[in-house]
Amino acid sequence: TNLADAVRVAEKLRMVLETTHLQVPNGVERFVSTSIGVAIQPVDGQTSEALLSIADQRLYRAKRSGTGTIISTN
Repeated sequence: TNLADAVRVAEKLRMVLETTHLQVPNGVERFVSTSIGVAIQPVDGQTSEALLSIADQRLYRAKRSGTGTIISTN
């Protein structure tokens, strides 16, 4: 898909996870958060390995930027 649609899907996923409440033992409620790195073909690479590498780099940038962050460009 194109970058705009990929980011839109990532944002939907982030929002669903953000509103997910997990019940753990002892009645404790936990919330889910996510950081997402997006890469698209052919802009970011041609092979699955190249795309995963770029997405992984962006994921770690997103993690460093704070919870709930989506990084889709350099």
